[in-house]
Amino acid sequence: LFRSAHFLNNVHSHNDYWRKLPLFEALAYGVNSVEADVWLMNNDTELAVGHNNAYLDPIHRNLHSLYTGPLLKMLDEVNCGTHDEKYGVFYDSPETTLYLYIDFKSEDNIKTYELLMQKYFKPLIEMGYLTYYDMETKLIIRRPLTVILTGDYPTDIKRLDNNSDTGYFNTKQRFVFVDAPLQALTKDYLNASVVASCSLSQLLQQCSSTMPIVRIRGHLTAGEIDCIKQTTSKASEYGLRTRVWG
Repeated sequence: LFRSAHFLNNVHSHNDYWRKLPLFEALAYGVNSVEADVWLMNNDTELAVGHNNAYLDPIHRNLHSLYTGPLLKMLDEVNCGTHDEKYGVFYDSPETTLYLYIDFKSEDNIKTYELLMQKYFKPLIEMGYLTYYDMETKLIIRRPLTVILTGDYPTDIKRLDNNSDTGYFNTKQRFVFVDAPLQALTKDYLNASVVASCSLSQLLQQCSSTMPIVRIRGHLTAGEIDCIKQTTSKASEYGLRTRVWG
């Protein structure tokens, strides 16, 4: 487990696989949000992790070796499979979930999603480690690991449920959440998301401004800040965390 004097709840490790020690460095600093870009490789049997497909190593740097494998081992060690309540990876805050962003990079997002569920997430699901949406109670049940799909993920919620009214594994549970568009939020994302993201440029466009203008000026105006706050406040009303990039 990772003990941190300062738990960094509002820090996101973007492109986490660029760290000297992917995942572990973020956890050591108390960061509870990491992101991995995934690519279909080896005849669609492996998800390699990396920013550019020219530098991928599906043998040594894949989603299992860098993320889901170590997480399963850590969670097994702390939970021992003996109790219903599942504890997370932070010693000083065992109830805190770790947000794992999966950024879809390959064109075939359906095959990517199927591989994610069947090969990488199923062992974590079977142990009860993944946060899920309960289709019967319409509640989000928090667990040690919360998966968020971003990038070119399948946008059809029915597809995420394997075109079934009872969920991908017929358990009446959905084990992944989509990265909702912060700049275009609707109530459709209430049960499908736990976080909303967009670029600063997209936010500024809603506020009748642009990034070049802000760069030249060197700061945001009070009006721009108030406008951005209106957007983030709407996400907060929906119970969503917010993430602004760029």
